[in-house]
Amino acid sequence: MNITDVDDKIIRNSARDGVTVQQYTARFTKAFLEDSATLSIEQPVLVRATEHIPEMADFISELEKKASRTAPTMVPTISGLQNSPDTASSRKRILPG
Repeated sequence: MNITDVDDKIIRNSARDGVTVQQYTARFTKAFLEDSATLSIEQPVLVRATEHIPEMADFISELEKKASRTAPTMVPTISGLQNSPDTASSRKRILPG
């Protein structure tokens, strides 16, 4: 089972609480596993996003390379999105605090 243990809210909240992302998310993972046991759900094998960030970055880079060979003007890059004021303002309007 995939565990998304890093995103904007997790990073912000862990910084606010003065703990690492891993420390912050551990309590939620623990609660999930306890709830699963209470419901007699087979304990899943957990795969955390933070344990695979280099592989995800490599995968995205490969996708960008392939996309740039086929339609460079149609596919935004990760770095382009991160630096775009339009993306940041859209994200603030769409996603709750």
